Amino acid sequence: MKTHPLAEIFPPMEGEDFLAFVEDVKEHGMLTPIVTLDGQILDGRNRWKACEKLGIKPVTTEYDGDDPLGYVVSLNLSRRHLTPGQRAMVAEKIVTTTHGGVRSKRPRGLLSPVSRDDASKITDASKKTMQRVRIVLDKGTKQLQDAVATGRIEPHVAAKLADAPKETQRAAVDGGKKAAREIAAKLTAEKEPALKTLGIKVPVEIQARAEKEQALIDKMSGLLSELKRTFTAYEALTGVEQLGKRGHVSSALRTAFNEFNLIRGKRPASVCPYCKLLPELTPTCAACRGSGVICESDLEHVEKVLLAEGDDSGVWVNGQWRSYASMTGDDF
Repeated sequence: MKTHPLAEIFPPMEGEDFLAFVEDVKEHGMLTPIVTLDGQILDGRNRWKACEKLGIKPVTTEYDGDDPLGYVVSLNLSRRHLTPGQRAMVAEKIVTTTHGGVRSKRPRGLLSPVSRDDASKITDASKKTMQRVRIVLDKGTKQLQDAVATGRIEPHVAAKLADAPKETQRAAVDGGKKAAREIAAKLTAEKEPALKTLGIKVPVEIQARAEKEQALIDKMSGLLSELKRTFTAYEALTGVEQLGKRGHVSSALRTAFNEFNLIRGKRPASVCPYCKLLPELTPTCAACRGSGVICESDLEHVEKVLLAEGDDSGVWVNGQWRSYASMTGDDF
């Protein structure tokens, strides 16, 4: 029997979990009937496969409601422990399926397409994670999509792999989470230069300083991730004595997180386009504050930054240095 498109929104049971389920059915029998709609399995495809494997005739019943999507989502969200990435995959599949996807006809019972906002609310999925999943569904291989659907690769990693050659995606999936992260990180590093030069010749000392700072920040990011995992485990502990002391430690760790994130946000992203044109003004440059580089968070504001006070102030406009003394109202 074929599986209804709505049932395919959720990932199938596989591997050791499915084998354990088959053994349970073998020992106790099929306790819940398979629900069908229009001659297709709406709920119970894992039970159907288990019965096929064991040679058992499955018991079926026809769905008689008017909200098959709500029925499927309600059953599966309550009985499964899905990761945030899996929830986002389910949400995106709801959007695709209810809008018809590549099919010319939507499944029966769907009165109207489901928006991305509604799918996010239904599944309690993050919209940002859904965007990453969308990239994987649009560009990734079937193998990469299945890896995200089953929770073997996180969406933020898979999104970086989706543009890679099929062989690279296959290697990432076959290698597991750690290998996938390493391959994705390498692809990102190859795609984006360590330091944007904006067409300016970068002084050797500035380049060296930026690369050193980036290396330190990358190392700090790894330490921060490990610290967060440790802290999460710490907060989950129960029966810990001296709760006052525990609260003090928690507060200290939270403060450390904030400081780490502040430093990490100052990663050098670009050579300063202002003071490199007039090196003598570097110590008073308001854009880079004398460092010679600008961090990622400052890039979008960089063209509006004053170089310094006085007649020699200015900005880099359309490929030319323009001092404020020579600019008119039309320039702003």
